[in-house]
Amino acid sequence: MAVYPKLSGGLDAYEFYIEMALQWLCDDCGEHVECTNDIRDEEERAPYGKWSKRKAMEGMKAGWYVRPLAENGSLITGCLCPKCAKNRDLTLHEVDHDSN
Repeated sequence: MAVYPKLSGGLDAYEFYIEMALQWLCDDCGEHVECTNDIRDEEERAPYGKWSKRKAMEGMKAGWYVRPLAENGSLITGCLCPKCAKNRDLTLHEVDHDSN
């Protein structure tokens, strides 16, 4: 069983993860949520930015856990569904509502 830092990554880690994975996929139980089925027309031309930020915030609000970025800013893959994050007693960053 992989070891996860107690505190999840911030919005930047969630954006990086969703840009790379295109879904929330739990490393422990395999639960997943597809994230490409509701890309808005105005977001379609920009693969990053608005779409990934919106999905990152949705994932954070829903309780998904994403590992913090490495010190050099690179992604350390790792994602847990809300149930598995709770079972591991992990803490999520608060969603910054001003980031919309």
